[in-house]
Amino acid sequence: MNGKAFMYRTTCVPLDGKDDENTKEAKQILAKKLAVAKAIAPHGENVDWAINLVEFDPNHSYIVNHHLARVLVCDTKEAATLLCYNKEVGVRVITRDAEMDVKPSGVTGGGEEGGEGEGLTD
Repeated sequence: MNGKAFMYRTTCVPLDGKDDENTKEAKQILAKKLAVAKAIAPHGENVDWAINLVEFDPNHSYIVNHHLARVLVCDTKEAATLLCYNKEVGVRVITRDAEMDVKPSGVTGGGEEGGEGEGLTD
Protein backbone atom coordinates (compact mmCIF):
# COMPACT_ATOMS: atom_id res chain seq x y z
CA MET A 1 0.00 0.00 0.00
CA ASN A 2 1.38 3.40 -0.89
CA GLY A 3 0.99 6.66 1.04
CA LYS A 4 -1.38 8.12 -1.55
CA ALA A 5 -4.15 5.76 -0.45
CA PHE A 6 -4.64 7.80 2.71
CA MET A 7 -4.66 11.18 0.98
CA TYR A 8 -8.28 10.69 -0.03
CA ARG A 9 -9.78 9.15 3.10
CA THR A 10 -12.85 10.83 4.51
CA THR A 11 -15.12 10.28 7.46
CA CYS A 12 -18.84 10.67 6.88
CA VAL A 13 -21.27 11.36 9.71
CA PRO A 14 -24.99 11.39 8.86
CA LEU A 15 -26.69 14.70 9.61
CA ASP A 16 -29.88 12.96 10.70
CA GLY A 17 -28.29 10.42 13.04
CA LYS A 18 -29.53 9.50 16.48
CA ASP A 19 -28.16 12.01 18.97
CA ASP A 20 -26.55 9.62 21.47
CA GLU A 21 -24.56 12.47 23.01
CA ASN A 22 -27.76 13.82 24.57
CA THR A 23 -28.71 10.76 26.57
CA LYS A 24 -29.26 11.35 30.26
CA GLU A 25 -26.35 9.13 31.26
CA ALA A 26 -23.93 10.80 28.84
CA LYS A 27 -24.94 14.24 30.10
CA GLN A 28 -24.29 13.16 33.70
CA ILE A 29 -20.86 11.79 32.83
CA LEU A 30 -19.90 14.92 30.92
CA ALA A 31 -21.21 17.17 33.72
CA LYS A 32 -19.04 15.30 36.22
CA LYS A 33 -15.97 15.58 33.97
CA LEU A 34 -16.54 19.33 33.60
CA ALA A 35 -16.96 19.78 37.37
CA VAL A 36 -13.69 17.94 38.01
CA ALA A 37 -11.94 19.93 35.27
CA LYS A 38 -13.08 23.23 36.78
CA ALA A 39 -12.04 22.09 40.27
CA ILE A 40 -8.49 21.09 39.30
CA ALA A 41 -7.81 23.80 36.71
CA PRO A 42 -5.31 26.45 37.77
CA HIS A 43 -6.86 29.43 39.57
CA GLY A 44 -8.73 31.75 37.24
CA GLU A 45 -8.63 29.30 34.32
CA ASN A 46 -11.75 29.29 32.14
CA VAL A 47 -12.83 25.75 31.24
CA ASP A 48 -15.90 24.70 29.25
CA TRP A 49 -17.04 22.23 26.62
CA ALA A 50 -16.31 23.41 23.06
CA ILE A 51 -19.93 22.83 22.11
CA ASN A 52 -20.98 25.50 24.62
CA LEU A 53 -18.71 28.06 22.98
CA VAL A 54 -19.91 27.92 19.38
CA GLU A 55 -23.12 28.90 17.67
CA PHE A 56 -24.63 26.46 15.20
CA ASP A 57 -27.83 25.72 13.34
CA PRO A 58 -29.95 23.32 15.47
CA ASN A 59 -30.48 21.27 12.31
CA HIS A 60 -26.80 20.35 12.54
CA SER A 61 -26.73 19.47 16.24
CA TYR A 62 -25.89 15.81 15.59
CA ILE A 63 -22.74 16.60 13.62
CA VAL A 64 -21.66 19.36 16.03
CA ASN A 65 -22.20 17.02 19.00
CA HIS A 66 -20.20 14.33 17.23
CA HIS A 67 -17.17 16.61 16.92
CA LEU A 68 -17.35 18.92 19.95
CA ALA A 69 -19.36 17.34 22.78
CA ARG A 70 -16.29 15.70 24.34
CA VAL A 71 -13.74 18.46 23.73
CA LEU A 72 -12.79 20.83 26.54
CA VAL A 73 -11.47 24.33 25.93
CA CYS A 74 -9.18 26.09 28.40
CA ASP A 75 -6.89 29.11 28.42
CA THR A 76 -3.36 27.73 28.77
CA LYS A 77 -1.14 24.91 27.55
CA GLU A 78 -0.40 23.89 31.13
CA ALA A 79 -4.08 23.51 31.94
CA ALA A 80 -4.72 21.59 28.70
CA THR A 81 -2.08 19.02 29.61
CA LEU A 82 -3.21 18.78 33.23
CA LEU A 83 -6.88 18.25 32.31
CA CYS A 84 -6.36 15.87 29.41
CA TYR A 85 -4.17 13.46 31.34
CA ASN A 86 -6.21 13.56 34.55
CA LYS A 87 -7.90 10.16 35.02
CA GLU A 88 -11.24 11.70 36.01
CA VAL A 89 -11.34 14.12 33.07
CA GLY A 90 -9.39 12.31 30.34
CA VAL A 91 -10.82 13.99 27.24
CA ARG A 92 -9.39 15.98 24.34
CA VAL A 93 -8.50 19.52 25.45
CA ILE A 94 -7.61 22.49 23.28
CA THR A 95 -6.52 25.96 24.25
CA ARG A 96 -8.81 28.87 23.49
CA ASP A 97 -6.27 30.30 21.05
CA ALA A 98 -5.92 26.85 19.40
CA GLU A 99 -2.20 26.90 20.19
CA MET A 100 -2.37 23.41 21.71
CA ASP A 101 -4.53 20.34 21.11
CA VAL A 102 -3.98 17.47 23.58
CA LYS A 103 -5.57 14.04 23.28
CA PRO A 104 -5.63 11.30 25.96
CA SER A 105 -3.91 8.97 23.48
CA GLY A 106 -0.79 11.11 23.85
CA VAL A 107 -1.11 12.84 20.49
CA THR A 108 -0.46 16.55 20.83
CA GLY A 109 -0.74 19.18 18.14
CA GLY A 110 -0.98 22.88 17.85
CA GLY A 111 -0.53 26.00 15.88
CA GLU A 112 2.22 28.54 15.73
CA GLU A 113 2.61 30.65 18.84
CA GLY A 114 1.98 34.27 17.95
CA GLY A 115 0.72 33.25 14.53
CA GLU A 116 -1.71 35.37 12.56
CA GLY A 117 -4.59 32.87 12.63
CA GLU A 118 -7.58 33.37 14.87
CA GLY A 119 -8.20 31.17 17.89
CA LEU A 120 -11.17 28.92 18.50
CA THR A 121 -13.29 31.54 20.21
CA ASP A 122 -12.14 34.81 18.59
